[in-house]
Amino acid sequence: MNSTFVGLGNYVRMLQDPVFRQALFNNFLFLIFQVPIMLVLGLILAFILNSPRLKGRTFFLPGTFPAERDVVGLLCGVVPDDVSNRRGGQ
Repeated sequence: MNSTFVGLGNYVRMLQDPVFRQALFNNFLFLIFQVPIMLVLGLILAFILNSPRLKGRTFFLPGTFPAERDVVGLLCGVVPDDVSNRRGGQ
């Protein structure tokens, strides 16, 4: 097997590719708009659910815990059974 070292040539070629540049632009656009919007909406929802004036808030609060448990499980590499078996597989 004969191989030659190209150095940073592949990166230069990638940066010159218009499809890659469009994909990079789309990702930055998504980052600039979606992340702050979701952050603000999450904080608003947290303030609303934490308000003592909200009637029936104890009904909505338990619905937030399974999502947090799943995220922590995925980050720690331990996926709860009900998450890993949602597709019906083993």
